[in-house]
Amino acid sequence: MSDSLARLSHRRDSRTRVSCATIATEEVTVRTISHRELRNNSSKVLHAVSAGETIEVTNHGEVTAVLMPPSLTPYERLVTTGKVREPLTDRRIDLREIRRITVPVSSSEIIADVRGDS
Repeated sequence: MSDSLARLSHRRDSRTRVSCATIATEEVTVRTISHRELRNNSSKVLHAVSAGETIEVTNHGEVTAVLMPPSLTPYERLVTTGKVREPLTDRRIDLREIRRITVPVSSSEIIADVRGDS
């Protein structure tokens, strides 16, 4: 890490390792900063993000925003923020094996009920 990025680290700075789903050998480091630090050092923070770093911004100790490089796909963003994860094993699921059920109402009736048309 460069000296200018090291200066951005404060007492509240915490680092967590999150595995990137699409690049199995690369790990993404997530740094947490306060909104005040973002306000006071916005150009340095944005430079760090454009260089590939992911930064969580807190407000009163609670994460309120996540800054990440725009080169990540929406799926990669979800994985990086921990909202989704890759399956633990590479197992294939045969959807034909799922047991079918029958219901006494048609799909059209269910949709009409959900819409409030019935």
